[in-house]
Amino acid sequence: MRYPVGGEHQREAKGKKHMFRIDFAISYAGEEEGIASDLHQLLQEKGAEVFFAKNEKVYLLGKSLTSELDHVFGPYTKFVIPIVSESYVQKYWTKYEFSIAKKEERKRGFEFVLPIRIDGISLKGLKGDVIYIDLRKEGLFGTAEIMMRKLRDIYPAEVVTVPRDWVATFGLVINDLIENYELPPYVPRSYVPLCDWLEKDLMERLSKSPLEALKLLEDSRDGEALSVRVGFKWDPAKSPLDFGDIGWWEVLEIAEFARIYEGKD
Repeated sequence: MRYPVGGEHQREAKGKKHMFRIDFAISYAGEEEGIASDLHQLLQEKGAEVFFAKNEKVYLLGKSLTSELDHVFGPYTKFVIPIVSESYVQKYWTKYEFSIAKKEERKRGFEFVLPIRIDGISLKGLKGDVIYIDLRKEGLFGTAEIMMRKLRDIYPAEVVTVPRDWVATFGLVINDLIENYELPPYVPRSYVPLCDWLEKDLMERLSKSPLEALKLLEDSRDGEALSVRVGFKWDPAKSPLDFGDIGWWEVLEIAEFARIYEGKD
């Protein structure tokens, strides 16, 4: 199915190209975080730049949330994807994000809000004849493909370049690790030497994965937790992302290298 797009829509979209920083901003209630996370990963694997709030904690820290949301769900993005549910229509922040998106849509004069429905709830503020994607029928893979086709239809002159250089942030809480896992007896228990050992443990685990050009970039230690950033090469068009067995480590963030380390090689 190809979406009909008028020339005026395309010209206006091209005219605003310089403003955009992301392709999609996902608006969701906490109860649907899992769905939002899976959709974020699928779109990212297809080469899209996606705002997913859970992965933006570092970026948002210390900033004015309302000011940032005004930009992210407004002029900085090409499309907003609200995941409409019973929880979504009741939450303050989702209502706020949607209100910003509706204002932006009125300015653009063509489709900007691309709603996904996961239950029978309707979103107040959308016209009754606006077409939703029904996740129950399309599934996540089908939904991601429709979103990417919409992106290419509205912005036909743009070629989505799939990045190959990536950064993953892994983390753990030291006390949780000691309490919940049986560490080898030779592993030090004091914070600094334990962190040193854990970083080697992570790199050894990742070396057994299919990922290429692994490099430990930096770490963050606060006396209680440890987070580690690792660079790697990966082509989303050729294979799914696979870290292998990372054991006690949690994946905190996955992002393009250029986004984290702008201007660096």
